[in-house]
Amino acid sequence: MTNPTATNADLRDSPAFAQLLSRLGIAREYTDYAGDNHQVELDTLQTVLEQFGFTIDDRHQAEVALLKLQQQRYGALIAPVHVINATLPQSIPINLRDRQLGLQLSWQLLQESGHMDYGSIRGKELTEIEHHQLTTETVSVRQLMLPVLFEGYHELQLEIAGRRTTCQLIVVPDSAYRLDWPAE
Repeated sequence: MTNPTATNADLRDSPAFAQLLSRLGIAREYTDYAGDNHQVELDTLQTVLEQFGFTIDDRHQAEVALLKLQQQRYGALIAPVHVINATLPQSIPINLRDRQLGLQLSWQLLQESGHMDYGSIRGKELTEIEHHQLTTETVSVRQLMLPVLFEGYHELQLEIAGRRTTCQLIVVPDSAYRLDWPAE
């Protein structure tokens, strides 16, 4: 249960809290069907974070949770699921240890249509988009460009140094259909 003494200022102004929410894809505000902006209540944000396994009652807990999330996020080669906007260039972030940069990265992409794409590239040939120092090692986040994918579900398999991992790719439209309701 969340701490009733936590105030909006305690957490809302915390950069770690904001980053934690952002990295988990939790919006701090939203726009309703009428175009009005609303801030999500702090207790609602805390309840959602609890569903991710994080009890956050103060700034320190937000900082600890963010470090834990970074270890989880950059510890895997790729995320198990990645959502891609169909209207943007299609790529996926790959987490490579510095020792893996010279190794061959092989990929195989099974599209929802049944079409299969293959490729191979050295890690150091991919564009670096982020660099992170974890507790015991450095991770270079590299961008793997993908072939054009249509909206739907696709499966990407990566292999490096005999280690294979899979990612479900979900390609979504830029926006959902909006019914002009109520009619004016």
